[in-house]
Amino acid sequence: MTKLDFYRLIGFLFYGSLVRLPCKSDYWTATCGLETVTKSITRDRVDELLRSLHFNDNVLQVHVIDKIQPLINLFNDQCGSIVNPEKIISVDEQMVGYKGKSAPKSLKQYMPQKPTQRGFKFCTNNIFIITSSNNYQFICSTRSSFQNDDNQEKLAKRYDDIKLVDKSGMVVIDLLDNVPKGSHIFVDNYFASLKLLDYMTALGYGLTCILRSNRIGNCPIESEKSMLKQPRGHYDYLVSSDKKMIIVGWQDNRRVLIASNVIGIEPIAQLSRWVKKHRKKNYIYAP
Repeated sequence: MTKLDFYRLIGFLFYGSLVRLPCKSDYWTATCGLETVTKSITRDRVDELLRSLHFNDNVLQVHVIDKIQPLINLFNDQCGSIVNPEKIISVDEQMVGYKGKSAPKSLKQYMPQKPTQRGFKFCTNNIFIITSSNNYQFICSTRSSFQNDDNQEKLAKRYDDIKLVDKSGMVVIDLLDNVPKGSHIFVDNYFASLKLLDYMTALGYGLTCILRSNRIGNCPIESEKSMLKQPRGHYDYLVSSDKKMIIVGWQDNRRVLIASNVIGIEPIAQLSRWVKKHRKKNYIYAP
């Protein structure tokens, strides 16, 4: 494989991800064939390159992700060289579609509620640049690659941390290696817990998150059953004894739990919500 072949293959894969056709071979057919592709590389050459392309030595493979780990590292290095982490960052998960059978089953996931239901699950670290409001991804990692540390001392500490914040919370901590202290991190309820909030406070990071009801421990916030009897817009909140953290329960269609060590309930905003019974929109309050 020459350098030019590699660039042409990558170019075809990028182009094919934007200009979708039902089958890969359709890019070279007489009816659907695209001149941009046919003049660049042949179908047989694409198949040959995909069969022979390797990013790592299979003999040296230790973990299931090692075959593509160099590619992930290269992607992260290039993204990190373009922009430095800012102060407002989100950590989220992203599915990369794949329905083949060649990849290990431990890497593939089925998530019926996602737009891409089958494939590889990546945890991504996105940066929001305040001045331009652009969403820029600067690091990603598969779930498996968080378990690839062979240093026993580090592994022992990781196990202690995992017991404290769970595996999902550990993903957030692992993705913050190059993020400056004092940054404000946003995560969804897959990662969040009150223990993670406490841990991030100790590390010097701000965290705002949506919580699941089974991850608040014995916190005496108003119960979901009680809130169902309240009108939409009703809220209850509790502040920790050291005044560093707050948890808010807000009633929309159902109770929403939000916690933060950076922001409080002010300012109170007004949101528009459709009321099916009255067939019109009403305004409700939201902290």
